[in-house]
Amino acid sequence: MTRDQAKSFLEENQVKFVLAQFVDIHGVAKTKSVPVSHFEDILNDGAGFAGFAVWGLGQEPHDPDFMAVGDLSTLSLIPWQPGYARVVCNGRVRGQPYRYDTRYILEQQINRLSERGWTLNTGLEPEFMLLVKNPDGSLRPADDSDTLDKISLATTTRDSRAAGVSWKNSWVLFKPRASTFIRLITRTPMGSLRSTSPIRRR
Repeated sequence: MTRDQAKSFLEENQVKFVLAQFVDIHGVAKTKSVPVSHFEDILNDGAGFAGFAVWGLGQEPHDPDFMAVGDLSTLSLIPWQPGYARVVCNGRVRGQPYRYDTRYILEQQINRLSERGWTLNTGLEPEFMLLVKNPDGSLRPADDSDTLDKISLATTTRDSRAAGVSWKNSWVLFKPRASTFIRLITRTPMGSLRSTSPIRRR
């Protein structure tokens, strides 16, 4: 997507604000809402964040701002928030990639693995709760028999019961988990692929 295409995309979808987003070292998304009239500022200098206020960026109050520079290829609408779009950003300090920016760290690791002929595969593990909205506006579990304080992931009957719930009046709330599954794949001398055991990190 070019800048002109991005502007047309934002205009056609009546976007009024763009969220400049980066993810901190703890996996928490940080955003700044930028008026669409200043969209190009995100792509040029970036959206400024007081880096010392973000836990894990290793900055002090006197350090220059952490600038979140947008990656145009990630521009997308926020479906549940009309008038908003978001763009994933790369961290810059003094115009240079910042060593504690998670996206930069990932980039460096992928390059290191590529040099060894390895491929890094990651996957999301989304969790959700299926809820029903009561007439008074409050929410309750869609499955009335679901009374456990903590779900049993081994209980398949729970899933089959939930499948029978009418989705018309149900809400699904997603809660991302801070876990990543990593599997390294390397090519053997014979040309086939060999996989190591997955490493699970939380």
